[in-house]
Order: sequence, then structure tokens, then C-alpha cells
Amino acid sequence: MRERTALLLIAVAALVGGLARTDAGDLPAELPLPPAPDLAFYMKRVAPFVEASCASCHREGGGRFRLPPLAADGRVDRAADFVAVRPFVDRQAPWRSPFLLKVLSPADGGDEHAGGSFCRADDERHDMLLDFVSGATLDNLPPEVWFEEDTLRASPGDTVKVDGRDSFDRDCVDRSCLSYVWELVARPPDSQVSLADRRAGALSITPDSPGTYVVRLRVGDGHVWSAPRDVTIEVLEGGGRPASSSTRGSGLERLEPEMLVRVRRLYLDLLGRPPRPEEAWADGRRNADTLAADLLGRAEHGRCVVEDATVAFGLVDDDRPAGAEARDLALRVPSEGLSPVDIERVLLADPAARRLLSDPGTGPELLGAVLTSTATDGRLEPDENGRDIAAAYARVLAGEGPQDVPSLGRVDSVGSAIDALLASDTLADLAIRRYLGRAVGEDMAARHALEARLAVTEGAAAWRALLVRLVTERAREQGGTRRPKGRLRLLRSLFVDLLGRRPTDRELVALVRATDRLPGAIAPHTVLAKVLLDSGQVGLPLLVDIQDAPRWLTDRFLLHLGRRPAPEELQAYGRVLLDPDGGVELVVLALVTNAEYACR
Repeated sequence: MRERTALLLIAVAALVGGLARTDAGDLPAELPLPPAPDLAFYMKRVAPFVEASCASCHREGGGRFRLPPLAADGRVDRAADFVAVRPFVDRQAPWRSPFLLKVLSPADGGDEHAGGSFCRADDERHDMLLDFVSGATLDNLPPEVWFEEDTLRASPGDTVKVDGRDSFDRDCVDRSCLSYVWELVARPPDSQVSLADRRAGALSITPDSPGTYVVRLRVGDGHVWSAPRDVTIEVLEGGGRPASSSTRGSGLERLEPEMLVRVRRLYLDLLGRPPRPEEAWADGRRNADTLAADLLGRAEHGRCVVEDATVAFGLVDDDRPAGAEARDLALRVPSEGLSPVDIERVLLADPAARRLLSDPGTGPELLGAVLTSTATDGRLEPDENGRDIAAAYARVLAGEGPQDVPSLGRVDSVGSAIDALLASDTLADLAIRRYLGRAVGEDMAARHALEARLAVTEGAAAWRALLVRLVTERAREQGGTRRPKGRLRLLRSLFVDLLGRRPTDRELVALVRATDRLPGAIAPHTVLAKVLLDSGQVGLPLLVDIQDAPRWLTDRFLLHLGRRPAPEELQAYGRVLLDPDGGVELVVLALVTNAEYACR
């Protein structure tokens, strides 16, 4: 097994002796792509693994990964196998390559795989495969970017240091061969920040406004440049933070009730999750318009929008968008103010979506849903018009000649049908309705549909201004009917409220799949809440450590429901808390599984 830890220690020791050389002469205007998979490395190092672990299923065509059949004499054509493997390598993020993740144990971050896992993150096979997808040759192992932390927090005006000098090259352990180049790939729309020295090993950046900043580093060893890695800097306005503990609570009782309601609604509408207690404290006293504009400028908003769309369209796992435009889409949403139309067109133009649209088994269903449905919870349900579209499109896929496809006009090929879809006014209108439906509800989305379409036509500033106005109008509503969170927001809420973090992309997709398979009589979020509470990762106090039960119960109501309990609720939950068959976990489970929790 590669001694990576030892090499990192050597690199740190070298840092003590002096700074690494960072100026390697003039950089090209545009760096070349990270190295492609190497045929010779594959044939000597990787092919034996593929033939032993993958061929028995995938030479017969299992899944989207299909190895070519054996030659007539039974011999393996390793060069042909290499061609089949190459599309499952992500050069821009080798560690996320499907070829690697499908064989990696789920315990180490691998994907679901019908054939099981074949390696762990700490064994030689994983190292060999990671080398391959990273572009290793028999003569040179590519350098790797390394950060101690890849997510940082700051306030406007703080100077943030991002250190990339722990990056390393396994052919040059003292790091003298390394060159660095940084790029600022995302910043809030009103920020004027730029990078002073793009070739330094460590970078200093002083954010000038709230929002998300993303810097990207690549390192070169004189032969090839590494794949890029990002560091996200979340810049938030300052605010006093209460002391928080499992026994004393979150301190939310010190916030005015209307402030807590407003900040919760804005977080749910724009980030798809409730605020953590420290975020509610920092943002609860802020002006609603300012906070909404701040949340729109965070990368997490882009991530939420892209997650919602990809899950709704079924673009996950092997079908997740991985093209050049889609790769940074979540970052481009806040930094460029992309509209819903821009977002969906990028996703549907991606090779993964085009492949699904061109497949007779999935194309009609996806097209019909995209062109007819609104969605508020990650589900797309085509209506009667959708079925008409699907039927006409299926005839196109079957090669029956030109068809009059509703909403697309006359198309004579699969390619022209997809191009017509991307250019259609119907897609544009529905993309806006889908986005606003998730953010502010179907009623408000319908009332402002024309205004929203005009704002999108005017450009990013007009769209952003309209969105700020609508979500703040929604957040200021007091009373009225509650709106269901929807499936994805409910799943994220459970993770944030119980574990203090969002689910990862992989966790979210797995949870969506799991909830789809549960019987209709079972509330999926109830099952998930129980699983999380039984995981041992939820920080709950022992009953004997709760010195003020009414205060603790009030804090849990504020944390999970955004309001104080009524006197009768306080008495009822107090009895559950003290009952030998009840207790702390049962109180929390009751709060996060009731009907009110599932609504805004």
C-alpha cells in the first residue's frame, strides 16, 4: 500500500525547513486538462483487476458499463476494454470517477453496486485505481492537491488564508518540483475580490461582502497538472452566538418569535433546510431583504437548486451530469445569478441527460415529465398532455419518421427533438414554475409566472431582485396555511436538526430511493428519524442531566417547530419526558415526526 501518510509528514517537515518553490515561470493562459487515463498503465496494472472483478458481469452487458465480448479465440482485447472504461473516468475530479466509486466499499464513500465492493480506501487496489483515474503513467505519478480543510467560515473584512502547500507529488517528496495556480471560481455577485498572486503556495483573500467564495487550486510537477480541488469560504455577517449544549439548549428563546419564523422560512425557501441555532442567531436580527440576497449568494443555494432538479429528473448515480458546464453549475447559480431556465437547460443538455432522452425506455417518461409538470417536492408527475408527448416522442425514438410532438413542433430525429426541447418556451415557463413552486409555493408561483418570465428575459439582476422580493414577502407572512416542506426539504431538515449537517449528495439520493420503496402506509421520514436517533450521532442529554425540564422542552419546540409550546403541550410532553417508557429520545421523535414538522 502506498505510504501516503508518511509522504505527507515528509512534506510538512520540508515546510519547516523553508517554503516550497512556487514560481515556475510564466503560466500558460489556460492550463491543459488533467492527464487522461494511460493505456500502458491500464494494460499492466489495471487490466488484471478488471478481468478478475468486473468481466464476469460487465462483459455480458451488466449496467451502463459494458466491456466488449471476447475474441473468437477467447482472448481478451485489453485495448478495447480500456476504451470501454475511459468514459467512466472523471478527469476533473478523479476521486469521484464512477469507475472508482462503483468498486469502493460504501463504508469508504463508494456507490451502490449490484456486484458488491472490491476494495477499501486503505488498500493497494484502491491506490492503484486512484492512480489510474488520475492519469498515472508507468513513468510518472501525477501530483495531488491537498487541503487540511476544504470549507472555511469568515466575516466580511476578515483575511482568510488558504494553504495548498501540503499538496504533494509522490515522485518528488520534498515538493521542490511543484508549481501552483489558483483560480477564483465563484464569488457573490456584488463582490469585487480578486486574487493577488495566483502562483503562491498559500493564498490570502479578504472577502468584501457576505456570500460564498470558492477558490480552486491545481498543482503541476513539470510533466502534468493535477485535477483541481476547491476550497469554499462561507462569509456570513457577524452576530452574537449563544452558548449551546445538549442540556442548556440552543439559546433560541432569546430570539423574538417573528424573527425566528422569518429566518426559518428564508432558509427553507432558499437553502432547502432550516437554519442551525448559530445561524438563526446570526441572521435572525437581519433585514429580510439583506438576508435573502445573502442566501442567494451562497454556494449552498446553488447546490440546493441543482439537487432538486437532478433528483426530480432522475439524473443521479451513473446518470448524474458530469459535463464541463454541469460540473460547476452549483457554483455558477449564485455567482452568475443563473435563472431556472439556464439551470435546466444545462442539465438537460448534459451527455447524461441526452443519453436518457435517447433511450426508448427512459426518454418518453423524462420528456413528458419535463414538459408538463411542476414540482414542489422532488417528484415529477406527467399529466394527460405529458402522456401525449411521451407517445409521440416514443414514435420518434422507434424511427417511425417525422412526428408532430406537442410543445416541440415537428421533429424528425432524436437529436432534433432534444434541441427543440432545450429551445422551447414550454421548458422555459415550466422551469420557472418549478423553481418558484419549490421556493414560494404553487399559488405564488402561478400569480407571478408572467412577471418572473419577464425578469428572466431582462437578465440576472432583474431575476435576482424579483426572487428577493417574493421570498421576503413569503417570509413576512404571519399565520395562514402551512405549506408542506416536500420530500427533499424534509430529509435535509432531519439531518440538520438531528445531526447538525446537511446530507451529502450520495446520502440524499440513497434516502430518496429508500423512501420510494417504503410501503405507502409507512411515513418515510418517521423511519429515517428513528434510524438517525438510534445512530448514536445525535447529541441528546441524559434525563438526569436536564435540570430545567420546561426550559429544555421549550428549546426543542423552538429548534424543531420554530415556536414555543402551548401550556397544554408543555404538560403533555413533560409527562412523556418523565414516563419510564418515554424519555428524551421519544420527545424528540414525537416532535420531528408530527404533521407540523413536515410543514413550513
